[in-house]
Amino acid sequence: MREPSPVIYEDCLQLNSEAIPGGFIRYFADGDEEIIHVNRYIVDLFECDNTKEFLELTKGSFRHFVCEEDLGAVENSIWGQVGIQDNLDHVYYRIRTKTGKLVSVVDYGRLIDKSEYT
Repeated sequence: MREPSPVIYEDCLQLNSEAIPGGFIRYFADGDEEIIHVNRYIVDLFECDNTKEFLELTKGSFRHFVCEEDLGAVENSIWGQVGIQDNLDHVYYRIRTKTGKLVSVVDYGRLIDKSEYT
């Protein structure tokens, strides 16, 4: 039996989220809440042809990812949950696709202090 290859930290930085069974978004939780990674599932969910189009639609920000009418409640819910248990949150909200369709999503998130990983 072959021994598994050791995991090299640099390999972890090249995030392969395409194998995840669902959508994946990574964004900075401060400032403009800039989106720094999405997988193809998210791009397709927004009915966009590519990541560039998705970033234009959402202005590259989580604030424009969530439907405008839901944003205040969503951010209040997220910040009310993180810190309670391992910085985890679970929230429901809607997104508005490129064609204007409203889609309900379930979001399981985790706040990570990036200083822990640098």
